[in-house]
Amino acid sequence: MPTEDGAAAAAELNSEALFQDAYRRLIATLLAEDFRPAGKAWSEIGQNSLLYFLGPPHYDELCKLIIELVSASDSRFSTWKPEAARLLDDIAIFIASSGDPRAFQARLRSLLKRGDAETVLRLFSKFVTRLQEQTAHLNAETDETASQSEALLLGDTTHDVYADTFPASIACCAITAYAMKDSFHGAVQALLPTNSIITNSYARAFFTSLQLPDPMVSQKAQVFASRVIAALHLTRPGSFQRHVLNMTKTKSDQALQQLYEYLVGALKEPQPWLTVDPSAVSQQTPILLPEFTWSILLKGFLRCRRLDLGEKLWDDMTKFGVRPTMDVWTALLEGYAELRMIDRALLAWNLILKQRQRPSIMAHRALIYGFFKADRPEEAMERFQEFSASLKQGDYPAEDPGVLIIYNTVMYWLLTLSRDADALALLQDMEDVGPKPDVVTYNTFIRYYTNMSKPGAIGDIMRRMDAVGVAADGVTYSTVLSALLPVAEDVPSVVRAMIKDYGHHLNAIAYSTIISHFMKEETDAGLEAAVELLRVMETQEDMALHPTTITYTIILAGIHRRRKWLNPQVKEDYIKGIMDRMKRRGHMFTKSTYNTLIQACLDDPSPEGATSALKYYREMVRTNTPIEDRTWFLLLRGLAQRHAWDEADFLVEEIRKSGRGTTAWLRAYCGQ
Repeated sequence: MPTEDGAAAAAELNSEALFQDAYRRLIATLLAEDFRPAGKAWSEIGQNSLLYFLGPPHYDELCKLIIELVSASDSRFSTWKPEAARLLDDIAIFIASSGDPRAFQARLRSLLKRGDAETVLRLFSKFVTRLQEQTAHLNAETDETASQSEALLLGDTTHDVYADTFPASIACCAITAYAMKDSFHGAVQALLPTNSIITNSYARAFFTSLQLPDPMVSQKAQVFASRVIAALHLTRPGSFQRHVLNMTKTKSDQALQQLYEYLVGALKEPQPWLTVDPSAVSQQTPILLPEFTWSILLKGFLRCRRLDLGEKLWDDMTKFGVRPTMDVWTALLEGYAELRMIDRALLAWNLILKQRQRPSIMAHRALIYGFFKADRPEEAMERFQEFSASLKQGDYPAEDPGVLIIYNTVMYWLLTLSRDADALALLQDMEDVGPKPDVVTYNTFIRYYTNMSKPGAIGDIMRRMDAVGVAADGVTYSTVLSALLPVAEDVPSVVRAMIKDYGHHLNAIAYSTIISHFMKEETDAGLEAAVELLRVMETQEDMALHPTTITYTIILAGIHRRRKWLNPQVKEDYIKGIMDRMKRRGHMFTKSTYNTLIQACLDDPSPEGATSALKYYREMVRTNTPIEDRTWFLLLRGLAQRHAWDEADFLVEEIRKSGRGTTAWLRAYCGQ
């Protein structure tokens, strides 16, 4: 009698045989342009739940075939029956939603050249719907690699714009179709639900290559695209803030100025698409410039030390009839505080009061911070006492999160100035009266006492936390253990004692955070502590506290990144030991695991780093782990940085022979 596993294996083999037969017929009939049996074969694949057998080699073969069919002759294509076009569209949309948009883009381009905007938009809508359904399905599933919070501990190697964003080429096709219909409003509304990221440089290259019969359409589409790019940022506050923050980090004040001038210019156009007046929003002027735009841009200008642009923004707000919100005033105060321009901050503060506006909690925080930053702590404390008095009078809600931020800011500066007694008095007041201190408050003390080498004081703070019921977090344990390990003779014993006394609040993410912290130290003691914490997790009765694949990956990545080893064999022993523990507990490497480890190996500048990275890559190939463009990109970039051209050339040749489609950015990187 067959076992359950045997029956499942037999069913899988039967399904694969069905797929191979249907796929063979699909390719043969498409090549013969015999679309009725081709449609039947495609339906069999879908109806029998065989789509999961399709992979990159199949996508590449189908893409090339469809591109040839839709591009060979428009006149011939137009004579086909509607079901032929529907079949090719269905296949192209499926492949595009699986990550390879080439065939779908070719189909849309063909339609655009014929001026068929309606069909382009119908297919675009169908594609967006499929992606939304696909995303909803994925979100409903539980990812075995652990939560997003834990995954972030691995670094930015598993999530990137190449893999997760809406194809810019498809977005540009839709914009072109809306340009044909002279509907900018439609273009914006169509792209808002997507996570499309389009750059102006990409859009220019796309529309130049489109070669439409009417060049005026391409020009209008390019204008639409630049507006859509700005509109998408403006309708996504987080995206806009990150965009501006990235400019300030690189001190790209010119790029920030260009962005600002573009937005202001749009407000001044004879037929503007952007407005500051909610009542003026219409089909012709579909985008409202959000209030947050002014505060984000002002903060960006001041971070770049461009006071002139900050003043220009303020003048422009007045010209457009925009009254500064409290967020804008706070941005101004924060900017002056960071620049140690406390006198200007005071002028702004007095203007707020003169206009009979009540400063927000965060405005108070900015002014207090500004006095501390300007080395005027007594005045900072005076302002803090004024705020505390108004808080007790009920002028501000005590439960507002900003209140605790102010108290924690003051606590940080008191300790920075070594005013321990004042800081402890403030902590006592918070515990007795409020606002109740949080883990950040106590961590500030623990970090200070760690730097001052006062282990006894650290213990006092830990006991206070326990007494008032504030749970220690990963930062707490990492900081405390970092203070104890350098003087500990038996690292595992110290870790066990710490977990026994205070670890009852820890969850799996907190454990992983502490492990990540120790691996970043790149010391023997840190590694010992991380491995001991791993052992503690493995022996927990609660399954929720057991290590995940990511926990093990954090340790392996840390071992590979570490540059100094007294004995290389010790390194290899640790790697083998961790891998053996993974296998015993049934944890397998995923593509994300491999990508993380490849990146970690390449972070080690020694020759062994590249050797280890390529070893993991070969293991991916041997175990049939799906290899994405991201993996190849990491390897090629790392090999190029090392000038390991022979290995890089060999890898490029492998990519070319792989039989799968690659994205444009990877082809460019490979020199294709």
